[in-house]
Amino acid sequence: MPYSWRLFRSVLLVAAAATMIFALAVPVSLAQDGETQPVVVQGTPELETLVTAIRDAYAAASEGADVQIDASGGLRAAFEGLCSGDVDVVMSTGPISDAQIQACADQGEGFVEVVLAYEALALLTAPEAGLTCLAQTAVSDAWQLGAAADLTWADLGSPTLSDAVAFYGPEAGSRAALLFESLVPAGALRDGIETPGDPAALLAKVQEAGAGAFAYMMLADLAAADPDGAVAPLQVQDAAGACIAPEVETLADRTYPLARTDYLYINAESAARPEVQTFVEFVLTGEEGVTAQGPARGYPPADAATYETGLANLLGAKTGRTFSRPISPIQVDAATEGTLTVTGTAMLYDLVRRIEGQFTAQYTGATLETEYVGNAAGWDAFCAGEADVLRATRAATEEQLAQCAANGIESYTLDLGQQALVIAVPAGADWIECLDAETAAALLRAGTEDAPAALTWQEINADWPDRPLLLVAPPARTGETDTLVASLIGSPSFAVRQDMVESSDPLYRAQGVANTDNGLTWLWWTDLQDSAANVKLLSVDAGAGCVAPSAETFADGSYALSFPVRVHVSQATFANPLVRAYLWHFFAQSTLDTLAEYPFAGFDLDAYSRDVREGVYELLAAYEAQAAAEAPADEAAPTETPAEETATETPANAPSSQDTTATPGN
Repeated sequence: MPYSWRLFRSVLLVAAAATMIFALAVPVSLAQDGETQPVVVQGTPELETLVTAIRDAYAAASEGADVQIDASGGLRAAFEGLCSGDVDVVMSTGPISDAQIQACADQGEGFVEVVLAYEALALLTAPEAGLTCLAQTAVSDAWQLGAAADLTWADLGSPTLSDAVAFYGPEAGSRAALLFESLVPAGALRDGIETPGDPAALLAKVQEAGAGAFAYMMLADLAAADPDGAVAPLQVQDAAGACIAPEVETLADRTYPLARTDYLYINAESAARPEVQTFVEFVLTGEEGVTAQGPARGYPPADAATYETGLANLLGAKTGRTFSRPISPIQVDAATEGTLTVTGTAMLYDLVRRIEGQFTAQYTGATLETEYVGNAAGWDAFCAGEADVLRATRAATEEQLAQCAANGIESYTLDLGQQALVIAVPAGADWIECLDAETAAALLRAGTEDAPAALTWQEINADWPDRPLLLVAPPARTGETDTLVASLIGSPSFAVRQDMVESSDPLYRAQGVANTDNGLTWLWWTDLQDSAANVKLLSVDAGAGCVAPSAETFADGSYALSFPVRVHVSQATFANPLVRAYLWHFFAQSTLDTLAEYPFAGFDLDAYSRDVREGVYELLAAYEAQAAAEAPADEAAPTETPAEETATETPANAPSSQDTTATPGN
């Protein structure tokens, strides 16, 4: 994918969505029955051009709009006005400081924080230098005031060049230069930086053979000068030594070091006024808001989810730091050594093995001791305080809940939706609609000398067609057949026939059955969501009548072959830092990517990654804060405090065959 497309693809998505909702989001006229007040915006002059452009577009679309922008007093005065209630919105190139938050609190004022856009630098090196990544210290040592005048490519680690480095960039005093100066320790850039012209000229100089050019420019300018994404900017190492490319994702998570986030801070009382809400909504989601005005002025916008969250914070009056707070609520070193005890069912093995594999890859000192003992024994161990984590496909009994309460075990439950086994036949199989225990047993029972296994549909039911019976089954190790036998047939000693066609590919099984007039297979609901096979799903009668498979019958438990997918984490063991890290890992991007591959019924990934994540963040942050407050002074961890005025962000083994026979409700 071209680099510039990766950078701005979210802009196109936001703009497309905004086009559809713009007419509803912004009224033609703001004239209400009551008189409106002007929206007062103050803050840093660095953002005045961008916010003014958005304001002008807003005024053109909204009759009667009155938004007054004044950056003459600077950021400090703007925050003072926010805290006194005289300023509605502050535009800031950095996060609000602890001192400013306290000043607002002292005056009884709160604030809502939203992301406006990003500012980032792109570093470009001569292609023949063979460099793809530099340490942040190497970048500073090369570019800041006082750097060696005779710096060579060999000094930067080039495997191919040893000549002197030629430095190029925008003019002194440009927005790019000011941003770079704010990000290097010396606070100023080296002498001798040549300025060949606009971004296109800079790019051409870097590409010029023999020029030995090392250049910088705004990331948005690179995207404009190189729309095909042919030139990849240099990656920069973060504090952990990982090479980070400048992209929307790394700007959002503040891992790319040469960037900062621009914010809007809205006075909490002002946030309740319709004229303020409408203006900020236009800024974040309007067709001509920041997603249009930002790129045109060199500001990469955030993604749609960030703006939606900011708008939700505004409309829901969610105050305080929400975007500038630490990315993670936990302070757990990746090298922390320790053990987590995991118990419960093996039914969730396929999902959690991937998530836990990513967890132990990050926390290399963590050891997961896992026992697949089923739901009943798992709940007993968890409520006895013998396990940190429980994987369960059924709720606790009243007795188990009482045991948890008696032992002070409070669980945080990650509800990932419902899984179900569905039974598929060809769409034209009009002779069968529902499967009960007796029929399922007749279909699957292993033959004996006295009672051979059924070979035709008619042998199962005299009213059914005299066609060969084609059963296409998953491998025994995957658990589908065990679930069918245990949850529907209900006989622990039931012997399954061995003459079935077997395939581990659920999509192949579904499509194969769809292409026949005599087939039957069973597969997980999540697997079926990726299938376009023309099959009919059978209802199931477990004794209470036929129930069709659906998200509703899974949720209410009436479909006998469904079960909840839940991971329970004991808050009683939060003192173990790896338990807190384990819980938070369920919201890591790698975990969200994994969950996206498992479309469990009733699971809203967007709400999970936004609302549930927020709840867990607050839970863990509160625990960390309390632990820090209770720790001796010499042990308390330092807290992250943004600079006050010119702040810029620097930014398992598989279960045994015995385990795989676990069933959802045991």
